[in-house]
Amino acid sequence: MYDRSIVFADRLLFECYSVKLFKQHTRLFPEIFNYLCGVLSPSLSRKDTNFRASIPLRNKIVLSLNRLSSGNSLRGCAETYGIHESTASIIVREFCAEIEKQSKATLNRNAAEFQEFRGLSYVSGAVDGSYILIIAPPIDSTLYYYKKYLYSALLQGLVDNKCRFWDYSFGWAGRCHD
Repeated sequence: MYDRSIVFADRLLFECYSVKLFKQHTRLFPEIFNYLCGVLSPSLSRKDTNFRASIPLRNKIVLSLNRLSSGNSLRGCAETYGIHESTASIIVREFCAEIEKQSKATLNRNAAEFQEFRGLSYVSGAVDGSYILIIAPPIDSTLYYYKKYLYSALLQGLVDNKCRFWDYSFGWAGRCHD
């Protein structure tokens, strides 16, 4: 058996964390992380056995997010969270499978709503961009030069059929095409 260290996840990340440290390790704000825990709880939670306590759901999710967002090796992530590499591999695969399942359900629901309300088949979101005027940055200002002596950064967003943002990206140089 492998002794599980709970120092990093439980003490540093969940109990005494700052929002900055938490976001650095998970790439999410704590509120979004808690929402994700609630959505994934029915499928990823396990019961304790007579032989061993199960790995808490939030530790599974934070391990998976850290592995996927950082590019760190599976072994390094597993050691950080105090579990064996093979267990970490199973956790990350289960997490990805469940996220894929949840994503497909959301995309199918949004596609059905687009079909019903907008008459568009096989569409689950809309993308558009806009140039936001900015003050010329001191470094590489020519990259942000748009036209007519204006400097801009590109804002691009993805919305559902009710015009709610799913995702956005901001900060690309104004010379980039949207």
